[in-house]
Amino acid sequence: MHLGSRRHAAALAALLALCALLYWPGLNGPLILDDAVNLDILRLLDDARQLTLANVLAERGGVVGGRPLSWLTFVLNWRATPGDVWSFKLVNLILHLVNGVLVFGLARVLLTAAGVANPARSGACALAAAALWLLTPIQVSSVLYVVQRMTLLSALFSLLGLLLYCQGRLMATRRPCAGTVLVAVSLLVCWPLAVLAKQNGALLVLLLLATETLVLAPARPHPRWPLRLLAGVAAAVVAAGALRAALDPRWIMAGYDTRDFSLVERVLTQPRVLVDYLLNIAQLPGGSPLGLFHDDFPLSTGPLSPPATLPALAAWIAVPIAGWWLRGRPAGLPMFGLVFFAVAHSLEAGPFALEIYFEHRNYLPSVGIAIAAGAVLALLAPRMRWPVLLPAVACAILLWHGGVTFARVLAWTSWDGIIALNAAAHPASPRARAGAAIQAFTAGRLEEGLTHLQAVRRFGGPRMEPGVTFKTLAGHCLAARAPPPEVYAAVASPAPLVDHPYTLAALRWYRSLAAGGACTVVDTVQVAELVSRRVWDLPEPGPHAAAWVLHDEAARLLEHAGRPAAAAAHLHHAAARAPTSHRGGMMRRLERVERTPRGG
Repeated sequence: MHLGSRRHAAALAALLALCALLYWPGLNGPLILDDAVNLDILRLLDDARQLTLANVLAERGGVVGGRPLSWLTFVLNWRATPGDVWSFKLVNLILHLVNGVLVFGLARVLLTAAGVANPARSGACALAAAALWLLTPIQVSSVLYVVQRMTLLSALFSLLGLLLYCQGRLMATRRPCAGTVLVAVSLLVCWPLAVLAKQNGALLVLLLLATETLVLAPARPHPRWPLRLLAGVAAAVVAAGALRAALDPRWIMAGYDTRDFSLVERVLTQPRVLVDYLLNIAQLPGGSPLGLFHDDFPLSTGPLSPPATLPALAAWIAVPIAGWWLRGRPAGLPMFGLVFFAVAHSLEAGPFALEIYFEHRNYLPSVGIAIAAGAVLALLAPRMRWPVLLPAVACAILLWHGGVTFARVLAWTSWDGIIALNAAAHPASPRARAGAAIQAFTAGRLEEGLTHLQAVRRFGGPRMEPGVTFKTLAGHCLAARAPPPEVYAAVASPAPLVDHPYTLAALRWYRSLAAGGACTVVDTVQVAELVSRRVWDLPEPGPHAAAWVLHDEAARLLEHAGRPAAAAAHLHHAAARAPTSHRGGMMRRLERVERTPRGG
């Protein structure tokens, strides 16, 4: 890739070094949330001497849905440094730095192609864009969250595809063969690799179409075949998705069975979420506090409930219209950046039953905001009365972003730091308050932990209730205080236990304490029998397809309570439905349990 002058190359190297220094302390941080669950597959298969990509994909959705390219890197990472969390995070940081170089290259090409800046100034403005993108605080949850390597890899091939396409498109009139090769590599190599890393890599073709339509075609109207090609491919992709949704409505609707919001509520809420993302990327006032948990983001239940819903929706409808109207004009490139942002969000902000808000979804879309910022800088620079003022303001903004990023990185060096930061920033988040409850219980502060659990119950609704009950038991175990009768009454609820992730985590924590001898104040036999009954009442495979985990946990509780026959029944059930990586360990446990004398 052409990096421009030595000065720009040196400045880019310094920027990458600064970014690496800011993130370096975070490499010592822990695995979080589904990191451990996903990497546990690698450990189990490695222990069984079956760690191959094929075996991993057999449990993760196959080649089509299992993100094989990302899992390939995890398998290689594990084989090189088994269980070393630091090395997994280091690979993520390296990918982030490589992506920063690609953002610089793409910004420079687009600034030059759009005629916003001459080659000399475009290099400086592209550096500013890359700096904003690399250092913006919202990227922390993508870089230091191990499983978000999938996002990083998909972005890498998307950015590479965009850069190769733009380069090929620009040289098509002078060197048509070389230009055609680069366009072909973009579509035939980079696009599939982006999809194999993560499914939203499919949006690359729509990003290419937006780039061609709003930036390249107005500046260089010939040849026309790239536009026709992209329009045809994009139409085919959209038509395939629409056909799939029409033939199989459950493809979109099934996930709402396990959510606390409807399809309409999600679609109405996402325009406000995108505005919030935008404010947080730019570090402007009005955005929700940055954090790992955003399950407290208020839903939109109607066009004016809350009132910001309709204006946000109207604004995002207006963005592509304004982008089309401004194409070829000086303000066209900044508006293109907003179009890029919206298009890159279009899948995860669409009708699928995904979580309402996740920061890591901005990793690729924020490139559009960085390009827009670079374009604004290029447009303002020649018009400034005091030339030194604009660079000074840009440096101040980047210093602020870098400082906030470093503060977030330091918080991510420990799980306690992550939870403390999130509980303070998001007091209405059930997940943040649940984490704070565990912290309080572990520190021996029972009453404080129970207060946090009351907040979980208030903000989280009925789905969180079983998890609150098991965490309450765990808190009393750690405080060596007998739980009141209403806790046992909650355990004895006639409703079946549902395989909600929060319930699974809470039950696993209580069970580990009981098995470790820390729950002498709790009637573990009664709890085990009540859990056993409620688990059997759950239909297979469970709403979250994890009912087998509940059976496994029930078996462990019953085994500890001296009920080997009942434990064996649950183990038989779990082993028949568990993924391959867990089955071997379950069968060994089953053999041991079945040898245990009955009535012992």
